[in-house]
Amino acid sequence: MVPEFTSWERYVALVRIIAIGIVAEFHGDGIDAAAEDRVLGYDLDGLLESVFGGSPACEAMAREYRTFLIVTTEKSRGARGSELFRR
Repeated sequence: MVPEFTSWERYVALVRIIAIGIVAEFHGDGIDAAAEDRVLGYDLDGLLESVFGGSPACEAMAREYRTFLIVTTEKSRGARGSELFRR
């Protein structure tokens, strides 16, 4: 769900989760989305709630984004031999 520009909080939260995804893709060493909720100084649950909150699939979309972060950070760390990728 793309936020409407009339909701400034939602718009800023969307930009922040996009930025977190970009940093995770190129510098995953600083992000551990599986262990902590604060990512790059932002409350990830709060951002995801701001963007997806109120939608019928809010929990599923937030879970999907966290999964994306976990897989992306593992790949960018070069940890392709980790248990996650061995399975």
